[in-house]
Amino acid sequence: MPAHRTHSSEAPYELPYSLAGRSKVFRAVLRNDACGYCGARPAGTVDHIQPRSAGGDNTVGNLSGTCEFCNQEKEVRSLLHFLLERRETTR
Repeated sequence: MPAHRTHSSEAPYELPYSLAGRSKVFRAVLRNDACGYCGARPAGTVDHIQPRSAGGDNTVGNLSGTCEFCNQEKEVRSLLHFLLERRETTR
């Protein structure tokens, strides 16, 4: 059964497993906005805010449009750890 957007009282939207469905969701997350982490570059990749390796899921609420630089810098850290470490290195 294909995944679909749900209302807030229902379970979170889970990414479909088909490549076509996933691409549609990724395009919706990216929306040609600036990077969700630095805001300085266009978002060209989708990042899991809470990494899958740390229990994060594929729900839309756990995805952020990011620039390639921030996505690679964040690696498998949580967003909180990434931002705190970035803050320490820019002081």
